[in-house]
Amino acid sequence: MNIRQQVEAVLTSEKREVFLRTLGHRLGISAREIFARDEDERGGLLQARACNEMMIAIWSQLAVAREVGAEGYPDAEFLPVLLSKADMGEARGYLRSALESALDATT
Repeated sequence: MNIRQQVEAVLTSEKREVFLRTLGHRLGISAREIFARDEDERGGLLQARACNEMMIAIWSQLAVAREVGAEGYPDAEFLPVLLSKADMGEARGYLRSALESALDATT
């Protein structure tokens, strides 16, 4: 099972909230690390901004589900939304790392 299939499976499981919370947390840590390092400020700023945009999508996904009983983005669109945000700041590596960590935390 590839990472996309794993993400889609966990989004339809009872582990959804734990997965999303862990994913958002891991991206927050990545953004903090990016801000803390001294190299390539412009590139780092774009990467940190991308991590922040992904976190907003994740927290919105959680808030929508809790507040209105809806699912937020359809599961099939959620990962592409995150990938798009990651690509805006060349932060796909951070997203992959966060996804792998969140998947590990939910198994």
